[in-house]
Amino acid sequence: MKKMTDRLATEDPGMPEEAIWERICSEFYGPNREELIEGLTEEQIKSRVRRVRRRYYGGDIHGVVEVPPCSKVKDPAIPFFRFHLVTAHPEPNAPPNHVFQGASISV
Repeated sequence: MKKMTDRLATEDPGMPEEAIWERICSEFYGPNREELIEGLTEEQIKSRVRRVRRRYYGGDIHGVVEVPPCSKVKDPAIPFFRFHLVTAHPEPNAPPNHVFQGASISV
């Protein structure tokens, strides 16, 4: 249950906490939510989603600049840096915004 919560929280940062809770419920608690399997409560799931996203994407609510190890190109034939910015969309059900940018070193 914890692993699925972590996976859902990091796969789609635009997915609301309530949607993650509903997916977890349907997977582990059954259709009537009467079959109780030892697991996490709704508040524990939502708290875990917030904590995992903060750790995975950073604490800045406006977005985080991701710098993957291969982004700094050292080949002199390709003199630029790349970065990838992910921000949450104001609409909860919309996918996150992605910005890919390349910058020349000579600029």
